[in-house]
Amino acid sequence: MLRTSPIAISSFADLIPQWAANADAVFNNSAAKTGGVRHLRWVTDASCNLDVLSVTLSPTGDDNMTNTELEMQWLGLDRVDRKYMIWMDANLYCGIADIRYDDQPGPLNMNNEGRTWARVDSGCWGYYDSPEAHEIMHMLGGVQPSAPHASYAWHCTDESDRMCYPDGPGLTMTYTCAGSEELLFDCNNDDYFHTSPSPTSYLGTHWNAAMNVYLETAGPAAPPPTTTTTIPGGGTTTSTWSGSLKGKNLSATYNVRSGSGTMVTSATYSGGGSTVTLTVKTSSGTVVGQKSGGSGVSLSVAVSAGDYSVTISGARNTSFLMSNTRPV
Repeated sequence: MLRTSPIAISSFADLIPQWAANADAVFNNSAAKTGGVRHLRWVTDASCNLDVLSVTLSPTGDDNMTNTELEMQWLGLDRVDRKYMIWMDANLYCGIADIRYDDQPGPLNMNNEGRTWARVDSGCWGYYDSPEAHEIMHMLGGVQPSAPHASYAWHCTDESDRMCYPDGPGLTMTYTCAGSEELLFDCNNDDYFHTSPSPTSYLGTHWNAAMNVYLETAGPAAPPPTTTTTIPGGGTTTSTWSGSLKGKNLSATYNVRSGSGTMVTSATYSGGGSTVTLTVKTSSGTVVGQKSGGSGVSLSVAVSAGDYSVTISGARNTSFLMSNTRPV
């Protein structure tokens, strides 16, 4: 992903991952309608954080989509295995994207290839209905002109639907789905997105964007199991956890059982903000200890025998390793 500047990208460091997550949610919530799972295959770094580039174009680079794409190529952002989502610091479009006219089913469809671009300008960044998801769907091949409810220009006519609207004069819209589906793809799952269509249906015999190789068909991997080590003769046991604070989940909580004595919780982390907060609560929710600090923060709490919860909280995109040593 990239955006142009003069606005410092640091101003949006926490927002761009959230906008990307919102787009991903549109895809996965839409997939759930037909019993499937679909996630956008975003490029991430070694810590699983979104790979966001800050790119400056020429004064004419945002004048139209053709100029934008040419300058992307001049900058080397034209890999054949990438589709690029651009958050443009401009106000020419709400959103615009590439789509290839190819409705053949299967992996050879041209929309399965990269070197395409989608652009959302600042007036529509992170809007509630995710213009980003709409433009990414175009890059994935929706909606083809041969679709049963195709409009004039790569959209559809059966509402409510994230890709449907009257994009030309005299176009007749139909309203066959509830208004709540306006945030989702493919009103009746018969035009461009179905995770398991009938082989004889339109989406069984034509291009189905839900089968695009740029979509992941499984959910995120399960977090690694808790590692617990008992020190012989030491009277303590240690649990370690690792994970990331992402999306709306800006805290992670783990339950432990402790004997009477001193409980020590420590955490190291990368990414996110400048501090994390460690909190220890009793099983009834009473806070018995809390501490904020940078990587390496440690919290010591005198506890009685019983059950406790240990929580780490912080900024979005914080990757952490936390340990808890307690009496047995």
